[in-house]
Amino acid sequence: MVASVLHAAAPGAVDGTVPRRNRIALGIGVGSGVSAVVFLIAIRPDIRPIIDRARPYIGA
Repeated sequence: MVASVLHAAAPGAVDGTVPRRNRIALGIGVGSGVSAVVFLIAIRPDIRPIIDRARPYIGA
């Protein structure tokens, strides 16, 4: 799984070197994902109401 993410994140890699622009974009993506999770935990630690509202769409 990690290899597929790295392969998709570095389409211009030549001789095993990842272009700097792709590393920055991957870092921004990972950073925004982590900050979204931290924000969700800080604002609404109990996600049960969100899960209950999403239950019809999940199919459970």
